[in-house]
Amino acid sequence: MGVNNALYIQIHCFADASIKASAAAMYSYLRATDEYGNHVAHLIASKSRVAPLKVISLAKLELCAAVLLVRLVHKILPSLRVNCVRRYFWSDSTIVLAWISSPASKWKTFVAHRVGEVQQFSAITEWAHVNSEDNPADVHSRGCSPK
Repeated sequence: MGVNNALYIQIHCFADASIKASAAAMYSYLRATDEYGNHVAHLIASKSRVAPLKVISLAKLELCAAVLLVRLVHKILPSLRVNCVRRYFWSDSTIVLAWISSPASKWKTFVAHRVGEVQQFSAITEWAHVNSEDNPADVHSRGCSPK
């Protein structure tokens, strides 16, 4: 089942960070037209970065993950050649969600620059909270064992 059969396409994008890494994952959700009415999700792209050697707060690492995510979506989405009905950005950090819902000029330089970039490539109405245990980007930022 592909994009050509889809009635409805959503892009769900997840950001997460740990003291080890920042990560972004972008998934498509297709509501298909087949006889079974199947709903399908596919990983479109993901990206991760090792956390910087300089120690910064987990909240700032989560903000870096949000920047990584909007950059990934901005780069990948046009190449999909689909009319996306809606984009959803998800973060498990309530601090990051509070930062990006306020004017960038309100914050100190590090946060202000990153909040500005997130706001440039996404709307606050596209952002929502996801519980940490439900965040698929968690695997990218924390790693997992090959079980």
